[in-house]
Amino acid sequence: MMGGVGATLTYLLISILFYHAQACNSSYTVQLNASSFTIEEGNSLNVTCVYNVSQNLVTGFEWTQGDKASVKTNSSVFTVATKKTVKLTCCVVCISGKLCASQIITVNDPTVLILVICGVSALVVIILLAIIMKILMKRNEVQREARKRQRQRNMENISSPGTTVTGYW
Repeated sequence: MMGGVGATLTYLLISILFYHAQACNSSYTVQLNASSFTIEEGNSLNVTCVYNVSQNLVTGFEWTQGDKASVKTNSSVFTVATKKTVKLTCCVVCISGKLCASQIITVNDPTVLILVICGVSALVVIILLAIIMKILMKRNEVQREARKRQRQRNMENISSPGTTVTGYW
């Protein structure tokens, strides 16, 4: 009788170990979920590691952000705060191994937009200054021509007979 109980317990133990050894195989999936994988520089993002492995087989999570060392935690939610585009990886740690999923977190850099706005503004100012200078030059040219015609008329009046010159200025 004792041999039967021992064999049953051994069979049960082997079955449980075999089940756990199969726990983290390719039939299970892991993916990352978030409201968006694009954030503005300076903002943070909550990312959830979604998996279909039985909860009693999961021993924890490992989060890796870019080249940084992995962070071991018991939470399937991770907050990303980064200033540059980075690859985020979540690994569901099981008794017999890990299942991982990765996602690129894109960071929008507003400095490019600011530089474009400044560049366009500078171009507009330069064009306006060029237009103003062109108008001023044209006005000066018209005034110069008017003075030239006035001098020519004055010279004609001086050179006509019967005109007495009392001074040139």
